[in-house]
Amino acid sequence: MNNHPRSPFPRISPLAGIPRPLIVTIAVTLVLAVLLSMALGVALLITEPPSSPSGGGGGGNEPSVPAGNDPGTQPPVAGKRTELGSTQKSKGSYLSSGSGTAISGISSYAAVLLDVSGSASSTVASKNADERIYPASMTKVMTLIVACEAIQNKFDYEDELPKLELPANVITDANKEGGSGVLKSATAGSKVSVKDLLFLLGVDSDTVSARVIAMYVGSGLREDFATVANAEESFVAMMNSKASSMGLSKTHFTNPTGLHHTNHYSTCREIASIMTYALDNPLVKRIVSAKSYSISHLNLHVSGRDAGWYLQWVGYNQQTLDTVTVKGGKTGYEDTSGYCLVSYAETEGGNVYVQVISGGASPMPSRATVASEFKSVYNKYAT
Repeated sequence: MNNHPRSPFPRISPLAGIPRPLIVTIAVTLVLAVLLSMALGVALLITEPPSSPSGGGGGGNEPSVPAGNDPGTQPPVAGKRTELGSTQKSKGSYLSSGSGTAISGISSYAAVLLDVSGSASSTVASKNADERIYPASMTKVMTLIVACEAIQNKFDYEDELPKLELPANVITDANKEGGSGVLKSATAGSKVSVKDLLFLLGVDSDTVSARVIAMYVGSGLREDFATVANAEESFVAMMNSKASSMGLSKTHFTNPTGLHHTNHYSTCREIASIMTYALDNPLVKRIVSAKSYSISHLNLHVSGRDAGWYLQWVGYNQQTLDTVTVKGGKTGYEDTSGYCLVSYAETEGGNVYVQVISGGASPMPSRATVASEFKSVYNKYAT
């Protein structure tokens, strides 16, 4: 029994009065329209290009760069190397001349202060600026120049630079020879990116990084660099060729690390010229200006001797600098060289200075003494 109330209105079919053949035609047409719409949707899904990933580089061919220390994973974009940069020479000659004012009141063996603000470097003050010194790890500024320029010729810095395998013999040698840096404790066969190696080389004065980068570049940027005979020697030849092209007649290198050798030498003036050149390469400048560096996937934060050089030298005994702010530098130490430092500084007015100081070994001033004298040279002669 139907308990629902009946409608007071008569039932009228919505198709009443429409011929049956016409109804069939309309129904077929609707079905065909639905099928066509579905086919078009599938075609669009197949042919539509994928959208940019979240947080991407903003469209076009710009590669996406994730946050953190590791470079992006996008493939190189032909001709786009703006992020990596290249050396933009600001001077016809990077070698200064003259003696400037004689530096007095310091026990360090040699020092020089250059004003590099203009189109030529001028000597502001000096002591034994052209006498031979052993540059120790100040050498690594030239290592960085030669390596970065070679790498910049091939890679865009936004690319993921290759990871290189650390050879066992390089780690063994670093420990045997008293090398510096964190990677001498690494496991042979570990892989570290070229970018990380460059920063460890500059920030931590890392011996393993310096040699691996030298072998990599000396082999012609081959990832199997360890199998290439004399790759490190080829790189050292590149260092000496660079020095010669800069007119540095009193500089000669035998290795990329600064390890002592009687035929590995320079002068304060010529090391200052190398740093002045380094400032014209954006990547090298960034490295020598860094005070610390982290490698997230290795859970590594470097804040050692060179990473903390600003505090140890500029902030030593809380002495402040009167006219300049020290922006970057590279320390060095060897039994035969004593404590040494190449640095650059800027005034509020935008003048740029480069200083090199070498304590010497006979007798050897303490690090505190050389650090204090380094600051006194800036305070007294940089105006």
